[in-house]
Amino acid sequence: MMSNSYNQHILALLHHLIGNACYAGLKFDIDQAMTAKASHFNKRGETDWNSFASSCPKSETALQLISQHGSFNKAKKHLRIEHSKPMNLLIKELRIDPTINKIHTVLESYHVTIITREEDRLLTKAKLNSKMPLDWDGKDPYARYHAVGIVVIKQ
Repeated sequence: MMSNSYNQHILALLHHLIGNACYAGLKFDIDQAMTAKASHFNKRGETDWNSFASSCPKSETALQLISQHGSFNKAKKHLRIEHSKPMNLLIKELRIDPTINKIHTVLESYHVTIITREEDRLLTKAKLNSKMPLDWDGKDPYARYHAVGIVVIKQ
């Protein structure tokens, strides 16, 4: 069963989608819903990034950096938590059918991946920081990474 916090964020998302809210508001609500869904919180109710990072797919290079530094928190200045499928595509998909069922479906297929800052620059250089590759099959959420040679380890 999903947490009450997660469901509240789903309803906020629905409200913003129907009200044609700005991108930043929708992005915030999506990120908050995913944090609530994953339930990676510390005793103060803040996101526990080490716990969160342990459950996320990571690039092979990011995994090595985390291992070298001993934890995500110690390596985080070299890393980036990246929306595997660009946020603008998620929002577009949600706006097509702004229903609670569609939001649940989209968020269930939503992935974030931890990559290095250098890998993020590769995506930007290839102009894949906010779009999927032209030959994307519409299914593989990691297609951008594959296109620039980033190996993703799903844990």
